[in-house]
Amino acid sequence: MGAPALVWPALAGACVVVALAAGDPLDTSVIYLGVWLISTLVPGVLMWRALAGSRTVPQDVGFGAATGIGWLLLAWLVGMMVGQPWLIWLWPVGVITAFTAIPRLRAHWRSQLAADGSPTPVGWHVGMAAVCGVALVRLLTSLRVFPLPPEPHSYFRDLWYHLSAVEELSRTWRPQDPSVAGEPLRYHWFVEAHMAATQQLSGVPAQQIVLHLWIIPMLVTFLLVAGAVADRLSGRWWAGPLAAAVVGVVPVTLFLTGWPYLAFGYSSGFLLQSHTSCLAVVVMLAIVGPVSDIVRGVHTRSTWVVMALLLALGAGTKPTILPVVLAGTLVAGLVAWRVEGRTPWRLVALAGVTVALLPLATLVVTGSTGGSRLQLWGLLKMYGSFEQLTGDTSLPASGGWLVGGLDGADLSLWLLALAFIVWFASTELPRLLSLAEPLTPDGRRDPVSWWVAGCVLGGFVATFVLSHVQFSQIYFLRTVESLGAVATVALLARRLPEGSLDFRHRRALLVMVTAGVTTAALLRIALPSLDPQSVGTVVAVLLVPLGVVAAVLLAALAPGPTPDLALSPPAGDGGSGGGLSAGRGGSGCGCRVRECAALHRGPALGGALPTAVPESRGAGGGALAEVTR
Repeated sequence: MGAPALVWPALAGACVVVALAAGDPLDTSVIYLGVWLISTLVPGVLMWRALAGSRTVPQDVGFGAATGIGWLLLAWLVGMMVGQPWLIWLWPVGVITAFTAIPRLRAHWRSQLAADGSPTPVGWHVGMAAVCGVALVRLLTSLRVFPLPPEPHSYFRDLWYHLSAVEELSRTWRPQDPSVAGEPLRYHWFVEAHMAATQQLSGVPAQQIVLHLWIIPMLVTFLLVAGAVADRLSGRWWAGPLAAAVVGVVPVTLFLTGWPYLAFGYSSGFLLQSHTSCLAVVVMLAIVGPVSDIVRGVHTRSTWVVMALLLALGAGTKPTILPVVLAGTLVAGLVAWRVEGRTPWRLVALAGVTVALLPLATLVVTGSTGGSRLQLWGLLKMYGSFEQLTGDTSLPASGGWLVGGLDGADLSLWLLALAFIVWFASTELPRLLSLAEPLTPDGRRDPVSWWVAGCVLGGFVATFVLSHVQFSQIYFLRTVESLGAVATVALLARRLPEGSLDFRHRRALLVMVTAGVTTAALLRIALPSLDPQSVGTVVAVLLVPLGVVAAVLLAALAPGPTPDLALSPPAGDGGSGGGLSAGRGGSGCGCRVRECAALHRGPALGGALPTAVPESRGAGGGALAEVTR
């Protein structure tokens, strides 16, 4: 019995254990998780392989687990429209039966092997399962904060809203506002609809699903789709578990400067108290699957079916998804038009579908009495120090085009605003580094790298140019944070040949982190003796630790880049192409043979196809054999 046959059942058992430790009964926990497996995961993977095409196990499972949510919602809609919720069962039963009985579909129960016939490395199965297990332990510490009724507890107010919406969507597909009888529900309620569908299939009480059970398989889905995106963008199997660890195990923004706190989830967008944010980051990551085929021109008609499904799911999940996708599509379309010398109709079609869904979503699921308006730097009002020092006590999203407190402000207040923005951008560097991909030789010719960069940049820009009464413009950022982090991992994975992270690099990283944390800790100790109302104090606690980190990094890496790594020129004449190559010879490609053409972007944006060079086990050989399935 191989490792895959052991680690995944063990992970399923870990999900049950987490539910039990959080206070859920054994029978309802097993039933609900089993229903999720049968109704969402299995049909989703099978449909993904049939429509989008099987690539590798990481991609099939990750993208399939996410798209399965959309397929189940369609089944729920049909069942609710005819007034027979039990008909939802026809979807998973029908899919499983069809893919078992029809010979042409039966092959989709197994993923395709890599071009060399090798299976998915055992390390991927073990690594991904281990990351999921650690993330579940981390999740348990949060679930225990919300005990199940009738235990007395003061719940976060949004949880009551989610619970009432789930109960409403359990009886109708045209929900009314739970707080106002007869008023249509103007809210992005697809998350609650999915909860209602699983509740109707499992019979588990809605409060258990909302407070505990839904988030457990959703977390695993989030990690799987993050791994799938890293696998698709990098072509290296180990990038998947690493990306999942970055967004699901250690996504902790640690602010030791000023007033220290741990912001769990605030660097991945997977917010445990915001179910819509959890599904939004999953959908945003899943969209990369069909988009990467469409923008590279290697799609089929059935790819558009999956694309439309995910865009519709995103429209009803969070109103930030479609604008972000549109931003990325426009950027990729402009680049493709310039490089190809003709209209990229595939990207025009993608933008058209996205634009068409925007007004429809506004009428049906995303309209509300509140909304965002244009106001530069409105996010600064989130920080108490900014409001205290400027003396502006106006409500968020009020005033003119510029955030209150800066209109007519002196130089010191503008310096304060700049310090906040620099500090904010610095803490987001793990996500913003993904913007460097289009600047690399091979990335310049890849529409996917431009699409990802456009999405990430669009999310960040919208956060700073829009303003909302509850600071909800921050959800534009939350929507793309995981995408940016995963793209950064993929960027580094493709450009770090085996053995390139030598002792000098590791020492530099250790010294850099130690210096930054030590400086921040010293400032924290000294803070009580400083004047918190001083602009200089706030600027110091925000920027001095970052300055120390930058200075130490530059000193540690002096006098220059290591000779073991060198930028390779863009592929175009049949060479190995792309990114960083080993300085002592070898291809440096690091891609699978099957995906080399797609990764190096020859056909999509012009230029000859790079030739995939098999790895030589001699000195300086490429990393191709290490990452093929």
